[in-house]
Amino acid sequence: MKIYAPADNARPLSIAQLVVSIINLALLVVAFFGLVILLLVAPEMQGFSIDQTDQLRGMLWIIAAAFLLTLPSLISSIRRLSGKPVRLIPRRLFLAASLALVLMAPLVLLGNHLADSANGQWLFGVINVLIVFVPLWWLLELGRLRLARDSTQRQWGISTFSFYITLPVVMVVELIILGIGLLLAAVWMVQQPEFAPMLRQLEQAFSNGSFDLQDFSFDWLPLLQKPGVIIAIVSGASLVVPLIEELLKPLGVWALIKRGITPAGGFIAGMICGASFALLESLFSLSAVSGEDWLYTVAGRAGTGLLHLALTGFNGWALASSWKDGKNARVGLTYIITVLIHGAWNLFAMVMGFSMVGEELQLDIDPALSASAPWVLGTLALVMLVGVILMNLHLRRATAEHPFAPVPPLPIAPGGLE
Repeated sequence: MKIYAPADNARPLSIAQLVVSIINLALLVVAFFGLVILLLVAPEMQGFSIDQTDQLRGMLWIIAAAFLLTLPSLISSIRRLSGKPVRLIPRRLFLAASLALVLMAPLVLLGNHLADSANGQWLFGVINVLIVFVPLWWLLELGRLRLARDSTQRQWGISTFSFYITLPVVMVVELIILGIGLLLAAVWMVQQPEFAPMLRQLEQAFSNGSFDLQDFSFDWLPLLQKPGVIIAIVSGASLVVPLIEELLKPLGVWALIKRGITPAGGFIAGMICGASFALLESLFSLSAVSGEDWLYTVAGRAGTGLLHLALTGFNGWALASSWKDGKNARVGLTYIITVLIHGAWNLFAMVMGFSMVGEELQLDIDPALSASAPWVLGTLALVMLVGVILMNLHLRRATAEHPFAPVPPLPIAPGGLE
């Protein structure tokens, strides 16, 4: 009896998946034990505060979570290359994800208690991982409910690609843009009268041959209050960042361009890309906060997770659909819409942030605008959630009316490809 598997042209992707998984698993193991050693010697080192130690513990759990989420990619690629049958993703995961989501309520209460406590910080790190992971899992299962399931190898391969290729690429591009922005800002600042005292301190320090940043004092508040500075910060967060992220987050979908991916498959692949991106981004954000800020950050990161998952899913759908019918205008239109939604989200999130620190920075924030920010963010979240549900229903109908014929598989023997 012969076992059927997808065509052999998937072998290069499987090899690449195996290599990426092995390299990054090895790096994660090194990082994990390095952090363990650092935590053991931290109490004996000067300059290590309790908050810094807690952040290191949080990083430890992030590394552990990344390791556990990368391991299935290694296993599935080995199975594929050894010629074993392809496993499909189970269909009844939505119920399990829903039950897990219900259990998040008491977990949030426990996390909120531990955020204000010096005890139980090891458990606090686990709670952070679960609180970020479970909502993203539930949203993913909601988006692919009753749609055709891909192989487990593809799911974990896309996730691994997003963790270790997409996210670093996005960070590098954003850092380059930030560096250019800081360079332009430096050129502008040296021309401002408020910056003249700082320049004189620098000139005196260099002329004396003694340069120590701790000797410098400068009041940044007048510069930060300038309308041009505020406009530049808001434009960067609400325009430049969405343009970069919505362009690059679907890179995992592009890796499947020659795999005959369906529009439903593109939507699911895009959601996995967005969820993977949001997972690490949110975990790093939560690891840096504690106390009363923790609960607000959890709520904000839940919305941001929906944002990344939904918008990248829509872009993945647009790409796969256009590869099928050649209507490339759909890709451009979807990209523009997702950038606008992402930009609006970032804009009103910044309005909320400015309203909280407005008195400290002496910023004049319109009270009506500040009051509307939570409602706008809530409305955007609802629109994206409804959009995921409607896209799911649309893809179900489209698949039922016009099913895509699968690519004919190649027969393989139990020992591997013939």
